[in-house]
Amino acid sequence: VPEILDKWFDRLEAVHLKDWHAEFGRSLQFYSRGFTELGTGDVDLNAVIRFLRERRYDSWLVIDINSADDPKESAGISRAWLRKHHGT
Repeated sequence: VPEILDKWFDRLEAVHLKDWHAEFGRSLQFYSRGFTELGTGDVDLNAVIRFLRERRYDSWLVIDINSADDPKESAGISRAWLRKHHGT
């Protein structure tokens, strides 16, 4: 993922930070089911955040959850992960 960010860094206006489970596959009807709370999926989020910090990225970082049984709890899980791993 950082390789893609590096290639297009000069064009970034916002980064949509998401975690995702590959078990749902990439087909259109199932892909969105794979999105999950930060730190619980397959994406190397630490590498993405480390890259953004190293490049002094200073624009929007958007975080959301596509679907959750309890949106407030889901948001809390992602927030706790960010605070624990990146102090934000």
